[in-house]
Amino acid sequence: MGILCPDCQQWRQRYPHQHLKTQALFTYNQAMQLYFQRYKGQGDYQLRLLFERDIRTRFPVKPNVTYVPIPSDEQHQQERGFNPVQGLFETCFPLISLLKKRPTEKGQAQKNRAERLASPQFFELVPQELPHKPQSIIILDDIYTTGRTVCHAQQCLRANYPQATINAITLAR
Repeated sequence: MGILCPDCQQWRQRYPHQHLKTQALFTYNQAMQLYFQRYKGQGDYQLRLLFERDIRTRFPVKPNVTYVPIPSDEQHQQERGFNPVQGLFETCFPLISLLKKRPTEKGQAQKNRAERLASPQFFELVPQELPHKPQSIIILDDIYTTGRTVCHAQQCLRANYPQATINAITLAR
């Protein structure tokens, strides 16, 4: 096992039986911030394809893996007209939307680190019939900031699929 980042160490202390390996394709820097401002903030939907080749090369589709995108809450989806996470990954993986995001007072991007970490669970499972119980689940998200979002997603999925291995992939961290 490699060296764990401070966030991963904190999550392991808080939830010792729920290990979550998260891999990011890129570092979140000023260029990535500008990308997300145009893609998510200004709704430039064509930018979703910019990293398709990089994602497919680094993370080829694996058999018997259930790929679960982080959902947008309904208000953000209506405002933007699309789910940015689904847009980033829908041409790279066979997505299964198992999660629904409950409305929150304010979005994660509007919260500081302490507020993000204190956020209560905001996901619920979307009831649906799957062809088989998932043995391996990969949560897909756009940006890893504190890990709270993927941790909440993992907790929701773990409650419903306790035998599954659950990890995450994000575009940036």
